[in-house]
Amino acid sequence: QANSDKQTLVQQLQAQTSALDSARQQQAALRQQIEELKEKVATISGNDANTWLLAQADYLVKLAGRKLWSDQDVTTAAALLKSADQSLADMNDPSLLEVRRALTQDISSLSAINQIDYDGIILQLNQLANGVDNLRIADNDSDGSPMDEDSNTLSSSLREWRQN
Repeated sequence: QANSDKQTLVQQLQAQTSALDSARQQQAALRQQIEELKEKVATISGNDANTWLLAQADYLVKLAGRKLWSDQDVTTAAALLKSADQSLADMNDPSLLEVRRALTQDISSLSAINQIDYDGIILQLNQLANGVDNLRIADNDSDGSPMDEDSNTLSSSLREWRQN
């Protein structure tokens, strides 16, 4: 009987040892899954920031296009493109080098455009229009003498068209 009790205890011990080994393997597998999930979360979080920066750059480029085409606002469009380039630079992604190069070319093209100073032109025209009232009327008399009183009468002769 002691022998059978001993065998039973040995079998129970082996079963528990086997169960413990199985639990340890499961624990190791779960730890590995947790580490993989942590890496994925870190990757997603990092990509999320890049996704936001990329979306911001895309929005700024589209807004610059709208400003340029609808408002003909070259200055604001160039500033928006510079901001988009800065967003892409913050991503520190070498695959975006061509996009950044294209943005730089667009910015330099916009900088080369001679901008018309509409406000300055309007101010000059207003100043000239205000000065018109102060101009002297030109005297068409060739001899410089004041006009005669009888010069108000017009001749009906075609030969005297200059005097009329």
